[in-house]
Amino acid sequence: MKKILIIEDNTFVANTYRTRLESSNYSVNIAPDGQSGYYAIYETKPDAVLLDLTVPQMDALSVLGKVRAQKQFKKLPVFVLAESDSDSAADDAMFAGATHCFNKSDEGALDEVVVALDDLFCSVLNKAAARKKFAPVAPTHSNVPEEPAFIPENRARVAPAESFSPKSAPVHIAPEAPYFNSREVDAQCVYSRVPSVAPVAYAEVPKAPPATKQPVTEPAIQVVESIEVDSKAIQSELQGHFLASYPSTVHTIRGLFVSLINAKGTPDRVQSIEELWTQIRGLRSSAAQSGMLGLARLCMPLEALASRAKSAEPEKALAGLQKLANTVDLLVALSNHLSEIEPLNRIDPRVLVVDDENVSRKALTLSLQKAQITAVGAKDSSSALLEVEGGLFDLMFLDVEMPGINGFGLCARIRLLPSHKTTPIIFVTSLEDLKSRASSRISGGNHFITKPVNFEELNLTALTFIFKHRLRNSLQENGNKDWTVFR
Repeated sequence: MKKILIIEDNTFVANTYRTRLESSNYSVNIAPDGQSGYYAIYETKPDAVLLDLTVPQMDALSVLGKVRAQKQFKKLPVFVLAESDSDSAADDAMFAGATHCFNKSDEGALDEVVVALDDLFCSVLNKAAARKKFAPVAPTHSNVPEEPAFIPENRARVAPAESFSPKSAPVHIAPEAPYFNSREVDAQCVYSRVPSVAPVAYAEVPKAPPATKQPVTEPAIQVVESIEVDSKAIQSELQGHFLASYPSTVHTIRGLFVSLINAKGTPDRVQSIEELWTQIRGLRSSAAQSGMLGLARLCMPLEALASRAKSAEPEKALAGLQKLANTVDLLVALSNHLSEIEPLNRIDPRVLVVDDENVSRKALTLSLQKAQITAVGAKDSSSALLEVEGGLFDLMFLDVEMPGINGFGLCARIRLLPSHKTTPIIFVTSLEDLKSRASSRISGGNHFITKPVNFEELNLTALTFIFKHRLRNSLQENGNKDWTVFR
């Protein structure tokens, strides 16, 4: 059984990979940081290593450098697990000696790692078998002929006798031939002047029985057996692990978010932003690996905004992170309704975008489509009413300043339709005054974002309100009174 060492600080991700690898007949050890992982390589002598690119204490590049500096580990396979936004770091890891890099945020990354390990060890076994097959065979005693291949014609043989003994065999020693030392004498003359030699009687050596040719058995090429893996059972187990750790994870995120908002000093705020981003990144990665793709899709723009806040000025970072409050509240609310997380995978949202400016409308629809949201555009209020009356939408973005019926008037008319009494409506406008915000509430709007629009904020806001609306409807249908929280 091959030994795999996983160096990963995210407990859920590490356990996810261990569960999958153990089901494929691998022995797995886990190290929570780079330092302990480096020591574990010496202690356990693994056959391959899975190394997270962002492990703490000793970073992945340092681990790779120290491992490759040791002669015994120069050829140790090290697969690096990178994040979606770590392309340059992944290139650095390959330069430092990584065998291959995988984006662990991808849905099929886990299966790709298992296939790579299977191919690696299958190739190693086949090469070993090939070396054994074509290795030169050392000569054995049975291969050496026991009788000279050429016997001179003037060599007489003694008739074979049953009671033959080498001591009783008559042997005549020939007199010594003349010695010639002149280089001018022709070689042929030399041999012609050799006097005739008395015949010599040789004892006949009994012939060894002919060696029977043994059939050569070629070493069989070993192939790593493919082990049947019950993917549904593994997925179910991974989801169970994820749901068990989800409440503590999101409460940690909420605690960091609150401490970030209340932080007074810049150093404390910077550290809180880093920790918040790390936790969100881990949640998104864990959700993707366990098959909770709807939740992972929600966390992607959340992680992107947190990452942007890390490099922004403190005041701008704080203003940007305040826009995450609705999403953080939704994540915490889901911790009380874990059974509602998996159905988020099957949501195929449909959104209406109403804006009289072609460029703005096109930009909004393209941004939503990148977040895997079907977006329908309307150039004015009349077109929008036709779209709304003809179909259902999970969310609507309305521009406030439009000719004819403005966004507030359109919202009031939409609320008169029974099918859209509770559909989330978000106003998009360059107006930031209190009067406009009050009008948006009075007309029935749910939220207000200003131009120019940050597209990551747009996608996060859209997914947050879509998921919140679906959760509200599901709880109401099941008679759960908590649905009132999501009004």
